[in-house]
Amino acid sequence: MELEELLPLVLPRIPSCPRAVAIGALRDAARDFARQTHTMRGELVLQPSTPPQSLYEVAAPPDTELIALARAEDHTGRPLAAFFEPPETVGFIRALTVPATVTMVTMPERTAPEVPDAFASRWDEAIKDGALFRLMSMPHVDWTHPQLADTHMQLFQRAVDEAKGGAVRKQSHASMRVKPRSFI
Repeated sequence: MELEELLPLVLPRIPSCPRAVAIGALRDAARDFARQTHTMRGELVLQPSTPPQSLYEVAAPPDTELIALARAEDHTGRPLAAFFEPPETVGFIRALTVPATVTMVTMPERTAPEVPDAFASRWDEAIKDGALFRLMSMPHVDWTHPQLADTHMQLFQRAVDEAKGGAVRKQSHASMRVKPRSFI
């Protein structure tokens, strides 16, 4: 989704803000949200090489940066011990001898004109609140409004916390319920 498509969420609240400044704030908010929550992800399949190696150069999807390794598993779904070495290297503790699927955490590049559709449609309100926080916090401009900026920052942070909680629940296979027990 083009960042321009999110402008109707921001510009009605601060009509005197230039479009380019608003797009920059939307991009920064999307980057910050993705970095904090790890909700922007992409999968890559790595094929073993001959001779087997443990380090692989991986490329980020267009207009994104790699920031972390979320998961690595072999072709049967069994987890593999792996690590991420920025900017674009995935390493395995043991040399790779079978195909592996790695899930990488990404965020938009500093100059990205768009963000993935699924990410933008799910978190558009959070991105809007992050952008409004940034814009309303700017000093010496017509649209400065510190009190509203604080409100939008709280809404942005609430969305970050919600997304982080969802990521934890998604990665945990155990029940999240607690069984009450009496103390003796």
